[in-house]
Amino acid sequence: VSSNTPIAIDAGGVSRVLEISASNTALLDSLIITNGNAPDVGGGILVDSGANVTLTNCTVAGNVAAAGGGIFISPNSIVAGNNCVFSANSATNDGGAIDNETSSALSLTGSLLTANSAHRGGAIFSDFGTNVLNHCTLLSNSAADGGAIDNDTNSVLTINYSTFSFNYGTNFGGTVINTNGGSIALNYSTRVPSLESSRE
Repeated sequence: VSSNTPIAIDAGGVSRVLEISASNTALLDSLIITNGNAPDVGGGILVDSGANVTLTNCTVAGNVAAAGGGIFISPNSIVAGNNCVFSANSATNDGGAIDNETSSALSLTGSLLTANSAHRGGAIFSDFGTNVLNHCTLLSNSAADGGAIDNDTNSVLTINYSTFSFNYGTNFGGTVINTNGGSIALNYSTRVPSLESSRE
C-alpha cells in the first residue's frame, strides 16, 4: 500500500489497525497507523509468523497493546522501517513502539522513535531477536527497564550512527538495558545524559 500523500488508517481506539498474515509480504508507504488498541499484542500492526514487512515514510503513532504497542513482530519474521516515525505508542508489558520476538529481524534506518512507553523497552523490546538501527534518533522514551531499548534474552543489537536523548528508565537502563545473554555493538553513536536514569 502506497500513496504520494500520507493516508491515515485510524482504528479509533477500538481495534488493532493492521494485521499482516503469516508468510505474507507487505510494502507500506506513506501511511499513518494510529489509534490502534489491542488487548494482547500489536496495537498498530501485528506481524504474524514468517511475514516480511517494509515500512517507508510511515508514521506509527498513538497505538496501545499489552506488548508491541506500535508493532508486534511474531517469530521468524522480518520488519524494515525506512524514514519512519514511531511516536506516543505504549505497552503495558513489553515494547512501547516495537516488540521483536524469537528469530525475527528488525532494521530501522533514518527513523525517529519518540515518547513511547512500556514496562520493558520504552521504544523497543527484543527477546531472541536481531535488531539493527542506522541513523536513528531515540528521544524521550520511557520504561521501568530500558527507557529506550530492552535487549533481552540472546538478542543481538547493532546501533550505527544513532542518537539517544532524554530517555528514562525508572529501575534500570535509562537508555539501553542488555540482559540474559544479549549482545550490543555500538558504532559512531551518541547518548545525551540529560534526564537519563542514574541506574544505567
